[in-house]
Amino acid sequence: MNAIRLSAPFDVASIVETLEARRLAVARLKTESGPGALPDSLFHWGRSLFLSGLKSYQVAQPTLSTDAEIGDFFPRLAMDNLASAACSDLVTILGMGLQMARQASTINSLTDPRTWEDNGITSVVHTQQTATGVAITVGVKKSR
Repeated sequence: MNAIRLSAPFDVASIVETLEARRLAVARLKTESGPGALPDSLFHWGRSLFLSGLKSYQVAQPTLSTDAEIGDFFPRLAMDNLASAACSDLVTILGMGLQMARQASTINSLTDPRTWEDNGITSVVHTQQTATGVAITVGVKKSR
């Protein structure tokens, strides 16, 4: 069996960083409008990032879930698990985007939330019913 390596360390520091991202997002979600409010572009970026990552997760999950130490952190990809984790996933992704916005930019990369805001990019989601479930594709468009 091929070993799958996590792209980031799974240690105390990464857990603290994740919790800080969530705290940051929750604090900003309390502001409905004005300079402290989260921009729509961050939600578009987050949706695109999340949906684009589902396929990779689906491929890696069976192997990751068998790891004796961290396997419980990788449940199967199913609607009930997606729904159960939706709020946590949302604040984590938004918080990661806010943290990225305070770091050096990867200029004009769609992985950088500032690129979305600076260029008026929005995400477009298309779904199609298939024989085995629902196919989801994510696209982007410039709104200005």
